[in-house]
Amino acid sequence: MAKQNKSDDSGWVAEIKIPYSALRFPDVTEQTWGLNIWRDIRRYRETDCWNFVDKKISGTSRQAGELTNLHDIRAPLRLSFTPYVSGYLQKPADQKTWDYTFNYGLDLKYGINESFTLDMTMIPDFGQVQSDDKIYNLSPFEVYYKEHRPFFIEGIELFDKGSNVFYTRRIGKRPQGYKAVYDSLQEGEYVSENPAKAKLINATKVSGRTRNGLGIGVFNAMTERTEATVVDSLGNVRTVETQPFSNYNMLVFDQNLKNNSYVSIYNTNVYRGRNTYTANVTGSEFQLYNKSSSYSLFGRLNVSQKYYPSERNDFGYNYAVQLEKISGNFRFSIYRQVKNDTYDPNDMGFSRVNNTVANELELQYNFYDPFGPFLSLRNSLSVWYEGLYSPRKYTEFGLSARSRVTFRNHISTGIKIKLKPTDQHDYYEARADGQVYIDPADYKISAYLSPDYRKAFVVDISAGYKWSPKYSQHNIYGEISPRFRVNDRLTFRLEVNIDLDNNNIGYVGNVVMDENDVIVFGRRNLKNVENILKTSYIFTNKLVLDFRLRHYWLNARYNNYYQLDEEGYLNPLDYDEDNNFDFNAFNIDMIVRWEFAPGSELALAWKNALLTLTENEAANKYIENLKHVLKSPSDNSFSLKVLYYLDYLYLKRKK
Repeated sequence: MAKQNKSDDSGWVAEIKIPYSALRFPDVTEQTWGLNIWRDIRRYRETDCWNFVDKKISGTSRQAGELTNLHDIRAPLRLSFTPYVSGYLQKPADQKTWDYTFNYGLDLKYGINESFTLDMTMIPDFGQVQSDDKIYNLSPFEVYYKEHRPFFIEGIELFDKGSNVFYTRRIGKRPQGYKAVYDSLQEGEYVSENPAKAKLINATKVSGRTRNGLGIGVFNAMTERTEATVVDSLGNVRTVETQPFSNYNMLVFDQNLKNNSYVSIYNTNVYRGRNTYTANVTGSEFQLYNKSSSYSLFGRLNVSQKYYPSERNDFGYNYAVQLEKISGNFRFSIYRQVKNDTYDPNDMGFSRVNNTVANELELQYNFYDPFGPFLSLRNSLSVWYEGLYSPRKYTEFGLSARSRVTFRNHISTGIKIKLKPTDQHDYYEARADGQVYIDPADYKISAYLSPDYRKAFVVDISAGYKWSPKYSQHNIYGEISPRFRVNDRLTFRLEVNIDLDNNNIGYVGNVVMDENDVIVFGRRNLKNVENILKTSYIFTNKLVLDFRLRHYWLNARYNNYYQLDEEGYLNPLDYDEDNNFDFNAFNIDMIVRWEFAPGSELALAWKNALLTLTENEAANKYIENLKHVLKSPSDNSFSLKVLYYLDYLYLKRKK
C-alpha cells in the first residue's frame, strides 16, 4: 500500500509499504533478493528502472538487481480469506419479467511454507468480468477468447508452459453436448432450459519455487454435471445430460539452470467419468542461454492421448525447436514446428489446427541507441514455408518485411509488407477431409502511426491493403483510435476498426445437385465495422468508474457461387440461394468499484448485451443497421458484489 506520494526538487517520490505476508522468502538469517523497480511515464514514452536493463539483450527479468544486507527477517504466517456475497437482477431478451439470484463463496490464500502458496476459490462468481468480444466466425477454426476471470489470470506464470496446453477458458465453458440436445428433439418437443456454461464448483492452485530453483505448480478445477430440460406437447419433461461432472488438472515442474536457462515437465488431464474418454497431454520444454546471454536454444515436445471406455486410444505429438541470437544489433531466429495429424490438446488446451509442418527464418537489424532524428529503429525480414504432416504436401510459402521507428519527438511509425507469391493449398476451408482449395497468391502492405502521448488529445492510426489479382480481391482495412485525457481523473478512448473485403472467397455449404454432393464456395463483399468506446473516471484512489461499449457489425453480400472441384479449383455454379446476412454483437459493461478497506471491495455493475443475425435481408449501410440493432431486445443485468479481505495476522492482533 502507498504510504507517501509527493514531488520535490529531485522529482516524483513514492514510498510503498509491502507486508512480509505478501512475499515469499526463505527462513534464513541473511538473505539476498532479486529486485527491479519500474516506472512507466507514458507522456514521455519513457520507462525507468532501478537496475539498468540493456535493450540489446533479450529478457528483462534476467537483468534484475540484488537487494542485499537483509538480516533476521522472520517469515510470518501467510493466511487470508476473502468471502463474498453477490446479487443479480437480470432480464433475458426473450423474457418480460426480471429474475434475481444470490451467490456466495470464498477465496483462500495460504502460505504452505517459505516456497509454496495455495490459492483456492470455492463457488466463485465471475459475472462482473468484461464481456467477450463476440464475432461471426467465417473461418473453419475455433475463435480464441481472452481470459478475464481474476483467479485464472493471477499467479499462473508456471502454468504457461507448453504453448497453450492450458487454456483456462475450457473450464466452465459451453457443455460438450449443448448443441446435440436440439438435434435429438422428437416431434412436439422443445428445449425449455439448456445452460450455456458448466458451473464451476471450485478451483485450486499450489505454486512456488524451492531454494534450489525447482518450481512446482499444481492446478485442479471441478465443474458440476450439466443437464438440459426437454418438454413435449403433453407437458412431459425429460432431462438430457450435456456434460458430466468434470475434473481438470495440471502439474508442472520447472527447474532453473545456469545462465537463467530452464527445463520443464508438465501434464494436463481432463476426466469426465467412465462413460466418456479421458484426455491427457504430457510434455517437456527447455530454453538454454549461453553465459553472455547472446544465444538461445529452445525445444518442446508435447504428446496428447485420449483413453476411451473401449479398446480405442488416440495418440498425437507436437514438437518445436528454435535457435536464436538474442543480443546485439543483428539477431536471427530459426524455427521449426511439427504437429502430427492426431495431435489434439483441446480438452484443456487450445490448438486451431494440427497436421502441420512449419519452418521460419527471421533476420533482424535493430538500432537501440538514439542517432540522428531517431530514438530507436527496428527492422526484420522473415521467410516461411508450411505444409501438411500427412500426407506430406505443400500448403503455404511467404515473405514479410517490417520496419518500426520512434523519432526524437516521440512519434512512432512502422510499415509491414507481406507477400505470398505462389498459390496456397488450403486443406481446411472446404470442411472436407483431404479436399484442397487453391487459394491464389496475395500481397499485403500495412502501416501505423502512433503520436506523442504527452499530449492531452492524440490519435493512433493504422491501415492496410491486401490484393489478390486472380479474383480481383481487394481488402482495405484500418483503425483509428483517438484518446482524450480531460484531466488526471477522466479519460476517453475510442477505437474504430473498418475492414472492407471485396470479392472475398469462402465456403458456403454442401448441397446435393443432380444426385451429386457439391461443395459450394461464394464470392462475397464483406463489411466489418467494430467500435469500442472506453472511459474511466477516478473519483478517488479508492473509487473508480469504468465504462466500455462495443458494437461489432459484419455484413455479407454474395455475388457469385462456385463449385469446388477435386483439384481445388472453382468452377461457376448455377446456384440461386440467398446467403446475405447481417450479424451484430452489442455490449455495454459499466462497473463502479469502491475499495472500502485494504483488499476489500464493493462493486456495482450493469451489463447490456445482444446478438442479432439477420439473414437474406442484410442492410448495406451502417446507420441503417445500427437503428435496427438499437430497437432489438437485449439482455440486461444489474449486480452488486461485496468481498471482504480477512488477514489472519490482523485478526490475531485484534484479539
